[in-house]
Amino acid sequence: MCGIAGIMDCRSRLEDLPSIIADMTDRLHSRGPDDHGVFVSPSHDLALGHRRLAVIDLAAAGRQPMMSQSGRMLIVFNGEIYNYKTLRSELETVGSRFATETDTEVLLEACDRWGVHKAVERLVGMFAFAIYDQHERTLHLVRDRVGIKPHLFWNDGVAVVFGSDLRALEACPLVPSEIDPQAVSSLLRYSCVMGAGSIVKGVEKVPPGTIVSFKQTHTGLMRTDARYWDPVSVAIDSSARTNSLAFVEQSEMLENMLSESVRDRMVSDVPLGCFLSGGIDSTLVAALAQKNSSSNLKTFTIGMTGSHLDESPYASRIASHLETNHTEHMVTPEEAMSLIPEMASIYDEPFADSSQLPTYLISRIARRDVTVALSGDGGDELFGGYVRYTLGLSTWKRLRRLPSPLRSLLSGCLGLVPDRLLDTSAALFGPQEFSHRCQRLLAIMSCTDLESMNAALLSTWQGHFRLNASPAHLDVDSRIQGSHFSDEEKMMLRDFTTYLVDDILTKVDRASMGVSLEARVPLLDHRVAELAWGLPLSSKIDRGNGKYILRDILSRHVPVDLFDRPKMGFSIPLATWLRGPLREWAEATLADGSLEDVGLDPRIIKQVWDDFLRGDSASKNGIWSILMLSGWLQARVEKAS
Repeated sequence: MCGIAGIMDCRSRLEDLPSIIADMTDRLHSRGPDDHGVFVSPSHDLALGHRRLAVIDLAAAGRQPMMSQSGRMLIVFNGEIYNYKTLRSELETVGSRFATETDTEVLLEACDRWGVHKAVERLVGMFAFAIYDQHERTLHLVRDRVGIKPHLFWNDGVAVVFGSDLRALEACPLVPSEIDPQAVSSLLRYSCVMGAGSIVKGVEKVPPGTIVSFKQTHTGLMRTDARYWDPVSVAIDSSARTNSLAFVEQSEMLENMLSESVRDRMVSDVPLGCFLSGGIDSTLVAALAQKNSSSNLKTFTIGMTGSHLDESPYASRIASHLETNHTEHMVTPEEAMSLIPEMASIYDEPFADSSQLPTYLISRIARRDVTVALSGDGGDELFGGYVRYTLGLSTWKRLRRLPSPLRSLLSGCLGLVPDRLLDTSAALFGPQEFSHRCQRLLAIMSCTDLESMNAALLSTWQGHFRLNASPAHLDVDSRIQGSHFSDEEKMMLRDFTTYLVDDILTKVDRASMGVSLEARVPLLDHRVAELAWGLPLSSKIDRGNGKYILRDILSRHVPVDLFDRPKMGFSIPLATWLRGPLREWAEATLADGSLEDVGLDPRIIKQVWDDFLRGDSASKNGIWSILMLSGWLQARVEKAS
């Protein structure tokens, strides 16, 4: 895994281009601590930078930027191409010769010989790369199908600046520093900056499955966007392919494909392991990896001392059954809380999914022993794992039958009950905070359609601020209106294209790369996704339980009693910490004047905080969003000074 950066400026406005690209590249050090390289064209209109985390072919010959054999193409590449050996053999039969064993060189020669668009369609992997065609004077920015690896860019019609994260772009004087109020609203609504934009106005994300190209002309840059893989189209096209198969055949087909995906991601010239939370997804990945390993797989889990959400005992029992070389680290509240102020520096833009902390901790623990770790992300969105697909949807459908005045009355009565009183009943309703569930119930009571209900379940704030961020799933909604998809499948598609990309994958990428660890996600192989969308809903959700087919596959590798339990999540006791040992830090952070500079009313912030201290636990995630925003703004000012 690596970090990439670059500038293409038709007017060569930057006098010190070599120094600027070096600074941009240095800011990506944690993404590639093993090596670095830069290229600056003689005309000073193009500069490329690269930081390398050596995983395949550790020799210096794999250094980037890399030039194709013909001298036509120049590339900086972040990611892994899992079918590169197959592509290499095919290229060799038509005359290509290779100087390294890297997938980078195979990708480069494939683009040179077949063209960028045709080459990308044949890739299996996770990637973000920039490739410059000297004949066409065109820069192509390419991102993998699902959006596993980040790729950001800014352009003004004359220049384009790109990089693996925002910090690299901000090192270029051409890129403005104005905060985008839409992004602030998105952060408060969804706990992340969701959609095509970023926290910095004008900086965009290359959409997943897309090639964004900039061709130099005599007047400036001509931009074209070409989508080579689209999950909505894939879902529509795939939905009829395997419905006719018996469930046993579906399960066997999926297991074979998952096994192949795991095997592909175990190719590495450095130590490799697996995250093991004890949940269905990570357990299945670990089981298939151990089956395909000639030695005891290294697995890693963390537990939170004193937390009722601790799954480490289950992970330990699963590791014992699989006979993995297991590392369990019990995190004390003091250890976890000491890292919270560092979150602003780990994430290149403000990010407020509080599971970012345990994700960073497990990445740090794993990095002591391995350079690559397999992760189980993606199972919920593809196979119906989230509770909102089952309990949330069924509850909303029942509420919708009630007369509107009755719903309003129930909502008002429930809203009057103090959260701390509700939480005293938590033992009767499972490990999750009962007050949180009640707040979610309040949120969906007034929803009139599926779209607003789904947005309400994903939203952090249910009021307080006027948020002008548009729901991130509007484009998906418009394309699946009137389709044959069930309500559950529509929700899964929205999550796959928005929440998965901008929350889950962003969280894992930034946390793992913050410690120079490469995280690979076998469940998000695009071939697995295409097969998953072809399965009937009954193979994913059965009698209110999600991941039905994954449970069936896993039962052939692990006893059912080790994994058949309610979904617990990967979280921290946020409300308890904020009211207790983190209170002084939180109050100082919330009082920072930078929040007012981005349009947040300090009086509303104080009101929300006071309500939280009096027992309004439902606002804890919203408060966390403000804390992460304030911390990020403060860190940004410190770097600039």
